[in-house]
Amino acid sequence: MRSNLAESPVKTMSGYRLETSGECMDFQRNSMPDMPRGTAIRIALVAVLAVMVLAIALGAFTRVDAGEACVVRRFGDIRGTLGPGLHLKIPLAENTACFSTRSLVYEVVDEAGGSRADYVDVLVDGVTIDGQPLSITYTVRFHVEADDVEYVYSNIARTMDQVSERVVKFHSRSEVRQVVNTKTAAQLYLGGLDSISQEIEDILRPLFAESGVTLDFFEIKRPNFSDEYEQAIEDKQIAIEQADRKENEIQVAVQEANRLKTEAQGQADAQVIRAQGESDSLKIRADAYNENPILVTIEYYEALQKVTWAIFGADGGANPIIPIPPLEQDEDGAIVPSPTPVATETPPATVEAGS
Repeated sequence: MRSNLAESPVKTMSGYRLETSGECMDFQRNSMPDMPRGTAIRIALVAVLAVMVLAIALGAFTRVDAGEACVVRRFGDIRGTLGPGLHLKIPLAENTACFSTRSLVYEVVDEAGGSRADYVDVLVDGVTIDGQPLSITYTVRFHVEADDVEYVYSNIARTMDQVSERVVKFHSRSEVRQVVNTKTAAQLYLGGLDSISQEIEDILRPLFAESGVTLDFFEIKRPNFSDEYEQAIEDKQIAIEQADRKENEIQVAVQEANRLKTEAQGQADAQVIRAQGESDSLKIRADAYNENPILVTIEYYEALQKVTWAIFGADGGANPIIPIPPLEQDEDGAIVPSPTPVATETPPATVEAGS
């Protein structure tokens, strides 16, 4: 039964659309003929083959970065090692596992966000020998030598992440905790960390070497104690410094007293020496006078030559012991000593001839 609805063809850009009641049919002008099925399959195979060839070609090369050494595996069997550069390998049969020959940093810190280390870990908790709890931070630098990558891959780890976990983290956290347990809180808080770091490094180095890992550097940082203990330590240190300052002042005072005592003793000794010298001199002079009494008279006359005064007898009429020349007055009335008379020679008497 034919529908009573009217049919009206409508022209569009691509053909005619015949509108009927409730349905619409499209007719395309100049439509493409269908591609044969076999041709489409061949094109798909060629594309897949091209991708496979490209992947194989790219897989025939491997690049090793500077600061790395890689183990070459062929179906799981180690076939050697590769250094930095571009190398050929058998695609799909060989692959590589690389290890860092440059130093990597493993760091234990308070806050992971403040570290730029390659591997960051949480704090190590410990207790000192005198029972003080503390938290420890430290830094480790390490690498794998190119000659050791085969041993490390075969026996220790397949990646550097595993090296960090199985060697660096395992040994360092354990040994740090044990060494700290033998130290007092004062040793760790007040200094001396260089010697403690060296002690731990000497323990870790052979342990790392047993696993084919080289330890480049180790440093322990100042541990964190409780706020109360740190304040007590600081107060104690201040008291010690004040006591040391007082002790130094006392030592300076003692040294000054010793110096003055030494000077006084030296002066006393000098006086004793001088007195002893004078005593010895007097004794020598007395011995000389006893042996030669004339020396007294000689010294007496020598002393009189320097005397300008005279001694008279008690009766006042005696001649002076030391003669003093008489005094005269000059024209101005000043008293001056009279000239000393000069002795004159008496000419010899003349004897006349024939007397």
